[in-house]
Amino acid sequence: MNEITMPMRNTKTGEIENTTISHDNSTIASEALEQFSYSYKKKLIEVEKNPRYKNIVFLYDNPMGKEQRYTFGLVDPKSKRKIMAVAVCVMDKPYPAQGCENDMGLQFDLGYAVKEKYRGKGLSHTLLKHVSQYMFELITMGKNNREIRLEMKVDVNNVASNSSAKKLSNIDDPYIEQAEQSDCVNFYYWQKRS
Repeated sequence: MNEITMPMRNTKTGEIENTTISHDNSTIASEALEQFSYSYKKKLIEVEKNPRYKNIVFLYDNPMGKEQRYTFGLVDPKSKRKIMAVAVCVMDKPYPAQGCENDMGLQFDLGYAVKEKYRGKGLSHTLLKHVSQYMFELITMGKNNREIRLEMKVDVNNVASNSSAKKLSNIDDPYIEQAEQSDCVNFYYWQKRS
């Protein structure tokens, strides 16, 4: 199994340590949820709030000076410092935009995780819908003829996440949805041009 080592905050001590984790979608999403939840609860990060989505907080950063990362946390309305779910968009390599010679679209990998006690309540759909709309608005704002693509890789055996991705594809919004499948991962894409 592939593993990656990266600096992460130890949620018991609060110290930054090099940590080795399994390089699979589920593990990476779970770690993102734990890291963001801890940092938000301890007020180690400054988040923004979107007035349209009162229970969603947002953080933009460039970890280790590399790619752009947008992290969204769905806050428990009963406890303002608890994160129920998290979605992360990380900028990936540009791709040739459809129908436009010499034009490159912006691509973001999209991943998410929901804390176990909050699963089965439709939170992933709520969060993913907001994230996709927000990313399309943010990236295309004031830009003409810009194309953006969100890509989500879902393990074939992850029934709940495949269901969430398919529901997101059926939203009546101006997305072009495509899906591909390999032996172990389903790929979902949502695109929009400004």
